[in-house]
Order: sequence, then C-alpha cells, then structure tokens
Amino acid sequence: MSDYVEEIKIYLVSKSLRSRKVLQKTLKNMGYISEDDFYYFNRCDSVMPWQAEELFTLDIRLNNCSKQ
Repeated sequence: MSDYVEEIKIYLVSKSLRSRKVLQKTLKNMGYISEDDFYYFNRCDSVMPWQAEELFTLDIRLNNCSKQ
C-alpha cells in the first residue's frame, strides 16, 4: 500500500430515516466539527504546507442519492 492516500470512502448507514437535527447531534457526539453543510475532523499532527488541515471530511447523501 502506498504511503500517500488521496481518497478513502467511509459509509455511515442508518436503517431508518433520520432528521437533520438528529444527524447533526449524532455527528457532533462522534467528534465531527460542523461548518455550513460540511462535517470534518481536524488532523492532530503537524500539517505541512501541501497537506490539508482536515483529516477527512464527510459528504452527506440523503435518500441514497449520489453526485456522479
């Protein structure tokens, strides 16, 4: 495996519908930071100028929709 990773997809799936309010509370309890419509985790290590400050971001899909 390469030492460099550009993208890894992680799926958080619910068996039932969740409101935005419940989703927000759940993600915040998991440690996500929210800003506008984005959720992310910041890195804990030193960030090089060419690296993103976020460890990863979360892209929310409603009703199993995807951008393709």
